[in-house]
Amino acid sequence: MAGAPFANSLTRAPTATGNLAFPTVAPSGYAWLEELQEVPNVALNDETLIVSVAKVAGLLPISAEMMSDAAVNITSWVTGALADSISRDLDLGLLRGTRHPQPNGIIAQADEVTDASLIGAAGAAIAEIGEQAARPIPSR
Repeated sequence: MAGAPFANSLTRAPTATGNLAFPTVAPSGYAWLEELQEVPNVALNDETLIVSVAKVAGLLPISAEMMSDAAVNITSWVTGALADSISRDLDLGLLRGTRHPQPNGIIAQADEVTDASLIGAAGAAIAEIGEQAARPIPSR
């Protein structure tokens, strides 16, 4: 994953079950009150995002002759070639995946923000993330 900049930036959440559940809440209905005003009920607006584990994988047949050829370090060569290719697909799947068996891409799930400038749009996106109460999962 070292060659997948986006995937490498994510916090991993190990699981032994094959699924992870991420509860989210978006409380609403609270208000500033004057003295003796009735306190409103707050709606939790809770949801759960259930994520299934998937992987990018493939088998690469290599002949015994190629493995034993001292002139070429095939292990290093193949490792580098696979890392480059698979890392690209990993990032693309996480960002733009089209669902089963790929992930549901993050870009498709993100709310669209617009502004007259790039800085304004980036600020609006950061505010939207904060309003969704997004928090990173602590590293272990």
